[in-house]
Amino acid sequence: LEENAPMSDRLVSDLELRDLAGAFPDSWAAFAYGSGALAQATAPKESPVLDLLFLCEDSALWHAQNLRAHPEHYASLPKLLGAEHVAWAQETFGAKLWFHPNVRVRGGAHQALKYGVMSRAAALRDLTDWESLYLAGRMQKPVLRIGERRRSLAPGTAEHFHKSVA
Repeated sequence: LEENAPMSDRLVSDLELRDLAGAFPDSWAAFAYGSGALAQATAPKESPVLDLLFLCEDSALWHAQNLRAHPEHYASLPKLLGAEHVAWAQETFGAKLWFHPNVRVRGGAHQALKYGVMSRAAALRDLTDWESLYLAGRMQKPVLRIGERRRSLAPGTAEHFHKSVA
């Protein structure tokens, strides 16, 4: 993912993002966005939500590891059914994402956090084929890539850019 946010607009440092992302399973790429990551004219002044998106190679494995690390982030039914079912629901319905709203991470400095998980394959499909327009639309706004997860989705982002300005 290409970082497209001016340094002066950042509300969270690279170090804070790396520390926060370190509380989650390894991912192929990750980024932060929204009013908790970047200054926005219309954002609430108190406790903005920090939004994170993790792109993974294997959704079932990511959820299995995350269920062990953060079982409190999952509702009762997904927790009971397990990682395979969570990954199936994520990959089958809607924008191919699984979101965890209104969570806290042990040691996390942010008042409010929400994070989503998307497979790398679904991300590339959305950027190139506009399958759901979730990630493709998100990439029209500023994002911050996180630490070691600074991989690019090129050529998906390049194709998306050419389609969006055509």
